Amino acid sequence: MGPNERQLAVLALLRRHREPLSFERLRRELPEAWGGSKQAARRKFERDKKALAELGVVLRYDRRMQGYALERKDLELRPVGLTRAQAALVRQAAALVAGDRSSPFGPEVLGAFFRLWSVDEPTNPEEPVGQDLVLHHPTRDPDPDLPDRLGRLALAAWRRLPIRFRYRRWPTADPLSRALEPWGIYACRGFWYVIGRCPAAGGQRTYGVSRISEVHVEGLPDGRPRFERPADFDLRRAAARKPWDFELHEPVEVTIRADVDVAPNVARVLEETSVDQDPGRPETALLTRRVAWTQALLEALREWIPRVEVVGPEPVRQEWRAPLDTIAGRHGVEASA
Repeated sequence: MGPNERQLAVLALLRRHREPLSFERLRRELPEAWGGSKQAARRKFERDKKALAELGVVLRYDRRMQGYALERKDLELRPVGLTRAQAALVRQAAALVAGDRSSPFGPEVLGAFFRLWSVDEPTNPEEPVGQDLVLHHPTRDPDPDLPDRLGRLALAAWRRLPIRFRYRRWPTADPLSRALEPWGIYACRGFWYVIGRCPAAGGQRTYGVSRISEVHVEGLPDGRPRFERPADFDLRRAAARKPWDFELHEPVEVTIRADVDVAPNVARVLEETSVDQDPGRPETALLTRRVAWTQALLEALREWIPRVEVVGPEPVRQEWRAPLDTIAGRHGVEASA
C-alpha cells in the first residue's frame, strides 16, 4: 500500500470511529498499511501524520484515551475567500480544463468548479464581476509578445482607461493609429480580441489582438476611470459574434458554392446564411452571407476545402483563390477551387 493509499485509509477509518484509536488498533484494522517491525511501522505512521498535516488535516492525540482522532473542523470546507472577479476567472479556467476531454483531471476540476460557483459575493457593489474577460478555449497565437499586450489590454479594460495602438488591418498593410475605450477582451476560435468604443468611429469596434502593436494605456492604473462602459453591454454576447461580422469594411454579400452534404454544416457555422439550389448543378448549393470582414470568412471556409469555393463577388473570389493558386503553382498543378 502506497503513502497516498495509507493516508486515505487512515482518514476513512478514523472518520468511521468517534472514539480515538491507538496506533496498535490502527495497525490491526489496516494490516497492509504499516507492515514490518514496530519501529518501521511507527516511522511510516509519523511520515503519514506529517504529510496529512501539510494538507491541513491534523491527527489529534488524546492522552486520556491514548489514541488518535480527527479534528472535525479540518474536514469542513472553509470559505474560499475569492473576490467576484477572481472567482469568475477561476471558473473560466476550470471550465477550460473540464471541457478538455484529453485532460485526466476533468472530473476533479468539475467538482471544484461547482464549489466555486457558490462563492459568496462581496459587499462592495463596485467590484468587477468578471465582465472584463471571457475565455472560450486556449489561444493558438504563437506571438511571444502576446502576454504583454494582453496584460495591458486587460488592465485598461478593468480600470476603464483609454488606449492607443497601431493596428494592421491586413497582413501586408501598413499599421494605422487607433484609439479605443476597451470594454473587455475575449478569446474565440483560438485568437484574442479586444472590444470597445472607438471615438473616431463613434461606435463599438472589435480588433484582433494579433494585429495590434505598440499598446499605450492612458492614465494611471490606480487613478480614476476615464470612461464608463454601457450598462447594457454584455461581453459574453459580444464574444459570441462571428468574426466576419466585425466592421472592418463596408458590408458585402458573399456567395459560396458548397457540396450539398456539407452545405448545412457551413450554413450552421456561418449563421444568418441563405441556402439555395445551384442552378444546373444538383450536387452543390449556393450560400449567401452578408459579411463585414471577408478575410475572417475566408479563413473559416478553408477547413472545408475542396468542398467549398467562393464564387462572388469577384474581388472576394480572387482573394479566395490567390493562396490556392500560389500553392498549386508550387506543385505545378492547377487549383480546382
